Amino acid sequence: MSELRNVLLGFVRRGAVTPEQAKALSDDASLILGDRIASASGPLVIDTALECGITAYDAEFVALARTLDVPLATLDVGLCHLGGSRGRGCVVAGTRELAQGTETSLPLTRTNARPLEHA
Repeated sequence: MSELRNVLLGFVRRGAVTPEQAKALSDDASLILGDRIASASGPLVIDTALECGITAYDAEFVALARTLDVPLATLDVGLCHLGGSRGRGCVVAGTRELAQGTETSLPLTRTNARPLEHA
């Protein structure tokens, strides 16, 4: 839902939809997705961000993969080396690979862990 809300906010800022329309669309998506939406707790996200030296945004996905005990699916290879889902693996797909329906699975390891550098 974070991504959807960010897109909707962009639409509001560009004048494509009103804030009320964006809120309604967000509510509609929540109703449609129902219990298929999962999230990590705020404290867990902050702990993960501090542990891995990453943004809270990235930590939300790392923490959720850990909580659900599933591989982390990401376009950011750097996140795989931060222990994304503790041994469950990491699926990394670039734009070309997504279009072709292929991806690369990488084992997760802490041996080369390093904080991501963000601008």
